[in-house]
Amino acid sequence: MSHSNPPTDNVTAALQQDVNRRLVGERWRIAQGSIVVTLAIAAAIWSQVEFPRIMAWIIGYALWVGISFIAFSGRFLFHWRDRYQTPIIINLINAGRGIWICSSAFVNWQAFANGGQFFWTLTTLWSITMAGGMIFMTVANDYFVHGILISAILFTAAIHQWPVCLSTMMFLLMAMKALREARQTRMNEVQLREKLTYQARIDSLTGLLNRVGLREQFDRLPPGPLGALFVDLDRFKAVNDRLGHAAGDELLGQVSQRLSQMFQTRPHILARLGGDEFYIVLSACPLRDLLAIADRILQILEQPFKLAAGQAYISASIGTASTEENRIDLEQLIRESDEAMYRAKQAGRRRVVYYDESLRQDALQRLDLEGHLRQAVAEAQIIAWGQPIIDYQQSRIANVELLARWQLNQQPISPELFIGVAANIGLTQEIAKIMVNQARDCLQQWQGLPSLQDTCVTINIESQDLVDGLIVDYLENLVFEAQIDPAKLILEITERGLIEAESKARFQIDRLHHLGVRVAIDDFGAGYSSLKSVMMLPVDLLKFDRSLVAAATQDQRMKNVLGAMVEMADSFKIVVIGEGIETVEDIDVMQHLNIQLLQGYYCAKPMPLKNFPHFARDYSPHPS
Repeated sequence: MSHSNPPTDNVTAALQQDVNRRLVGERWRIAQGSIVVTLAIAAAIWSQVEFPRIMAWIIGYALWVGISFIAFSGRFLFHWRDRYQTPIIINLINAGRGIWICSSAFVNWQAFANGGQFFWTLTTLWSITMAGGMIFMTVANDYFVHGILISAILFTAAIHQWPVCLSTMMFLLMAMKALREARQTRMNEVQLREKLTYQARIDSLTGLLNRVGLREQFDRLPPGPLGALFVDLDRFKAVNDRLGHAAGDELLGQVSQRLSQMFQTRPHILARLGGDEFYIVLSACPLRDLLAIADRILQILEQPFKLAAGQAYISASIGTASTEENRIDLEQLIRESDEAMYRAKQAGRRRVVYYDESLRQDALQRLDLEGHLRQAVAEAQIIAWGQPIIDYQQSRIANVELLARWQLNQQPISPELFIGVAANIGLTQEIAKIMVNQARDCLQQWQGLPSLQDTCVTINIESQDLVDGLIVDYLENLVFEAQIDPAKLILEITERGLIEAESKARFQIDRLHHLGVRVAIDDFGAGYSSLKSVMMLPVDLLKFDRSLVAAATQDQRMKNVLGAMVEMADSFKIVVIGEGIETVEDIDVMQHLNIQLLQGYYCAKPMPLKNFPHFARDYSPHPS
């Protein structure tokens, strides 16, 4: 299962860099103005104070400006978030500056009170102002107040020195503007941080918590028993394919609204994990209540959704799990409820499954099976067996369906089991390539055998693998390299998968036809699609599901329906295959319906490919 959210890292980084650049730029402009004022003051008092004192004052002021710039901008240049992350040397220098300011004011207070030299009067006033400014900076973190205090005291100290007065007034205006802009930049930064914090915890599409927000809210829960529900929407992909992704987004929004309204009166945590997956955590929820709530969710999600693009119907598969009072672990809770949801999907969807000990054991076994299957696929240990498709009219083997087989520790693994696991972990495409390679090899070997040289090979392909197009690319390469005869290759896709992915699959089917590869619909009748929707697809063969064959054998009305289907398929030039032939009665019905191609245990069982030359040489159909 995927749990991912749309990335915003690039935008976030760009915005943060812009804020940092503006803040550092504004402070550098203030520092430049301070240097100009310092030089103006030095020029004004040049004739009143001895040169060494002037230089000492200028150097001290320049050091203060530099240290302040580093201290207040270092968190942007070097990622210091606060004074606790600022290097100790900077903090010590700032502390020493404060001590120097206070001691300078104390030492020169008498000269200031007695109207002493201008330089010492200026130094005392400056020191008092700086001490006050530092208090404001520490308490209020207000750059604007700091600038006003410094500029005002400069203006007061230079009241009898007109060059300094004019310079100070000009700097005061510039400082007020610069500091106001810096303050606004700071406010924008705060707003940006709040926005990014919100986006990091909230799903932008539904307004629900995302996985990060779920974790934070879960960590705040008090110890105690918890219940959890993992809700995965059924047929959501079909809505996306049929009505478009905008309709899918609208549907997710309406699902979140229905779930939120359902839990308005009960303490809960509701989150969207990603895609069509929602997660709900409930405090102090007994198992009986948990299952009742899950059933209620199924009911409200089966009500029709009115979207801008049309009406949509979905259902849900829900996995539930609970924790004991002394064990609260979100990741474990998600894994358990996810496993239960997966079982609900396997059992046919639209149901609720509770995670218990048996599921835990099954999950451990499945994880072990996944590891061995990955290794088997990587080492091409999956082998193909073949089951003949018999042309009863011509008494010959028309096609051979390749069936994947796998042994683990010399024990055969059920194809339904390992193919299902492969689909869950994304290995079906690799298995399909293994089947194609073995089809190529056997077709080359059969070229010199009269009984098999005209036989075609059928390979089962998952609908999603067909839509992805990679398996079609692989076939193209084999055809262009003359390693396989496309006219002898048939790809089978299940009815359900092909109908759900109709719009995307059509393009790939056209590519296959361009190569010369034929396409068959497998298990027709096992799904819910109409014959008309199937006939509109550009397919070449139609395999009736075993359930249709069995029903036609027992029910005359079903036999008539099947006959009408065969006539319609003939009108579309679609070849029909009867699947699941197990009795002579089944053969009689198929021949009555004019279905020539038959497959089933009564005709021939699956066998290793190496046995086919001998089987084909000695083959004769069962008498009907």
